[in-house]
Amino acid sequence: QNAIRTGKSYEIELDVLPANGNKRYTVARGEALYGPDGKIEKLSGTLQDITYRKQAEIIKQSQYNIALATITTRNFNDLIDIIRKELDKIFDAKNFFIALYNQETGMLYSPLFTDEKDDIREWPAEKSLTGYLIKQDRPLLLQKSEILRLHEEGLIEIMGPLAEAWMGVPLKVNENMLGAVVFQNYYNANVYDQSSLEVLELIAHELSLFIDRQNAEDKAHKLTKAVEQSSVAAIITNRQGRIEYANPFFTQLTGYSVEEVRGQ
Repeated sequence: QNAIRTGKSYEIELDVLPANGNKRYTVARGEALYGPDGKIEKLSGTLQDITYRKQAEIIKQSQYNIALATITTRNFNDLIDIIRKELDKIFDAKNFFIALYNQETGMLYSPLFTDEKDDIREWPAEKSLTGYLIKQDRPLLLQKSEILRLHEEGLIEIMGPLAEAWMGVPLKVNENMLGAVVFQNYYNANVYDQSSLEVLELIAHELSLFIDRQNAEDKAHKLTKAVEQSSVAAIITNRQGRIEYANPFFTQLTGYSVEEVRGQ
C-alpha cells in the first residue's frame, strides 16, 4: 500500500508458516510500475526464501548466547531456561528434558522435565530410549516408526506417550558419561532434521562442561565441609611446605589459630 501511495520501492522481511509447521524466512522486494499517463499502474515484486541464511545467523547468535550463559550463570535452572529460549528460536523446544545418569544405580534422574504430555523425574536407564541413547553413546534422531522398530527388536520398552519425533544427544566430558538432553514432538514427525541435531550437539557440549564444573564444585564444597567438621587435625601447605590452612580441630588440639601458623 505504501508503494502504491508513494511510488517508492520496498524490501521487507516476512516470516511464513507453511502447513507443515516449519517456519520459513523470506524477503519481499517490490517496485511500482508506471503507465503512459505517469500514474502507478501496477506493482512488480519478488519473494525470496532466505531461511538458510537467517537460520545460520540465528544459530550463530544463539550459540554465542548459550556459551556466554554457561560462563556467567551459576544457577542450573536459570541456564536451562536460557538454553530452552535460545533453542526455541531454531526449532520446536516445547518438550524437552535433561536426564542425569547414575552409573552406580543405573537410574536416570531429570532435574528439569518440560513436557505437555508427560512428567517423570526418575526411571531406570535399562530398556528406556534415553538409556539406549547413552548406551549407543551417539546422537539419535528418530521418528515414531523407528522408535517402534527398536521396541519390536526388544532393544527398548515404550515408556510414556509416544512422540512423532525424538532427538537426543549424550552429555559427556571425555569418557565420563553424565546423561543426555532430549527434545520430542508429539505432532510433527519432520520438526527436527540433521541440522537440528548438529546444533543440539554443540549445545550439549557446553551443557556437559557446565554440569561437570558444577559437580566438581559440589565435591570440593563437600570435601571442604568434611575437613572443617573433622575430628582429625588437618593442615594444607604450599609446595614450600608452609602452612596455608588449618582446620578448627587443629586449633582446638594445639591452641594455635590459623593466623598464627599460616606461613610457618
